[in-house]
Amino acid sequence: MMPNKSMEFAKVIRFDNKGFFTKPYNSSGFSHSFPFLDVEITTLTNNNQILDNENMIIKPHHDDPNSSGCFAFLNEYNHKLFLERGAMYFRSKHKKNTMYLNTEEIIWVRNLNHKNQPFFAQYNKNYVFEGKNYELTEYIETVDVKLNWVRMSVKLALERTKLYKEYFSIQKGIPEYITEFYLTEQQVSRLISPFNMYKWKMKKMWLHFFKRKNLKEHSN
Repeated sequence: MMPNKSMEFAKVIRFDNKGFFTKPYNSSGFSHSFPFLDVEITTLTNNNQILDNENMIIKPHHDDPNSSGCFAFLNEYNHKLFLERGAMYFRSKHKKNTMYLNTEEIIWVRNLNHKNQPFFAQYNKNYVFEGKNYELTEYIETVDVKLNWVRMSVKLALERTKLYKEYFSIQKGIPEYITEFYLTEQQVSRLISPFNMYKWKMKKMWLHFFKRKNLKEHSN
């Protein structure tokens, strides 16, 4: 895929000797417990909201090809994660891979806003008792509800990172859960290589140069 002049892009970083290698979210070799919440975040100010129903909590089955993807960092990451005892130390010797993704893409990010509050913490659940339907509010059962996944545009995710750094003192570096995201197999196929990004930037620069040159000539 080659970008067009109206697009904007963000850097995508993954540490893996296999590059942007995709596999099912849950498999015999890799098991992840945090579910996907079927909701798109469009504003960063909301918190502790309630999902309409429990069907919006998606837990991919083992070896489900429809859940295939890979983890990556959006635009930046905390280098301290790769130190001994850091969460990413197991990948500290792996190759660093960099690609670019359209900022209009909708990606899976962790379920928290820039103030470290969960976007969604509960859901509505229907019960039937003595022939009557009842709706009660239940808490989403996970170790940490903020580590569940929600959908968000790349552009808004970048804004969240910016606001998080303004809101908190990050002397220890940006937390993993702020810039980490889950890249689907389809999105991997739409990544732009650094070489193609370079060609695109050069093309934009020359187009801008010739446009200014033509305007100047017409004004004389």
